[in-house]
Amino acid sequence: MIPRQDLAVVLKKCASLLKDTGVGFIALATRKSFYVDFYEQYLQIFKEGKGEGFTSAEDVIESLDECGIQHQIHRIFYEEPIKADDHAALEHYIKHEATVNCFNKDKETEQLSESHEITLEELLSYPEMEQYLNSLLRNSVYYFPEEVLLISFNAN
Repeated sequence: MIPRQDLAVVLKKCASLLKDTGVGFIALATRKSFYVDFYEQYLQIFKEGKGEGFTSAEDVIESLDECGIQHQIHRIFYEEPIKADDHAALEHYIKHEATVNCFNKDKETEQLSESHEITLEELLSYPEMEQYLNSLLRNSVYYFPEEVLLISFNAN
């Protein structure tokens, strides 16, 4: 994950490395995605709002605009269905797919490792988190919304 404050520098460098006909691609979840939204909820409920949230596709677009890098956006939306009674799959998806499924070459941040250790029962023991997760429940199946933007850009 590239911290929001570093996006402009990284994106300018990426664009500068492209040849005239080259195209750069970034695929990243939006703030509407469970991947991003769940972690924001986790920080609010368990960490009193403290901690660094995930960088979202909207953050990348804002930085591209600020840098004057022209780009195109393609939106992909899907829902990840998991049966409510499949606790192992739910816990795996929430803990591994939605919190630590990111690239971090240098180290795993404390916030991510803490959320990685929490159990499904602990999550559901907090009324706010239970309400949040239950809002995704339809007919005994959790539908986790995922919206990903495929962002393409050219050299400056």
